[in-house]
Amino acid sequence: MNKTTEIKIRVTPTEKKSWLIKAQKAGISLSEYLRRCASRREIPAQPPEVNYHLVLQLGRISNSLNQQVLAMNAAVTSGQDISNIAEATEAVAQVLDLLKTVQSQLLNPPESLDQK
Repeated sequence: MNKTTEIKIRVTPTEKKSWLIKAQKAGISLSEYLRRCASRREIPAQPPEVNYHLVLQLGRISNSLNQQVLAMNAAVTSGQDISNIAEATEAVAQVLDLLKTVQSQLLNPPESLDQK
């Protein structure tokens, strides 16, 4: 394929020298070295800004729920009677799992949704 389109980038002299040395060791041109480096790695898309804030808020909610579980366990340990502690602890654990799933989906949306 005929390569006629240029991409100009700014780099430090140290970066250029380092990349030239690596290209020479590989026996290829600097251009070919950079093409191979750029093609080899897939850079994940940055989540939308709104997702970042949602993830932070969900993390805060998760922390609050963890604190509630710790408080319930501490109360039981100190002899306080909490009715249905097992069910309450299990419900909180399920909510925490859901929160973590939502956080993960916000940070790593399926590709089919990204492309719409």
